[in-house]
Amino acid sequence: MNSDKKLRQLIEELKKYSSFDVREDNEQAKTAISDFFNQFVKLKPHGEYKAARIGNNYSYMINLLPMRESLLDKNYNGFCHELITLDHYEDILQMRIFHNVIYLYNTHFEVNNNVSKHI
Repeated sequence: MNSDKKLRQLIEELKKYSSFDVREDNEQAKTAISDFFNQFVKLKPHGEYKAARIGNNYSYMINLLPMRESLLDKNYNGFCHELITLDHYEDILQMRIFHNVIYLYNTHFEVNNNVSKHI
């Protein structure tokens, strides 16, 4: 299965946790995020540069900042929402976005897996 199809499956799994509100399934969302990143780091990012779908090459930062805030607040549902939104507007397999999303996860999530070895 190619990276794009696998990413679609991974994003689909996060959709049930996509909400700005911290809900009672927040711990399940945390587990889903961990599962997502265990698979996400195995995907092959696109090697060829692609221009941003909208805005400029740094437009994705608009989503990274709320993703960071969600992790700091332990609002894992909000993180899922922002990650799904980012995927909607940008190609998160673009190398510049892919590595920043992984870095964000590694620095603000209780990483107990091998994700950091992939950067």
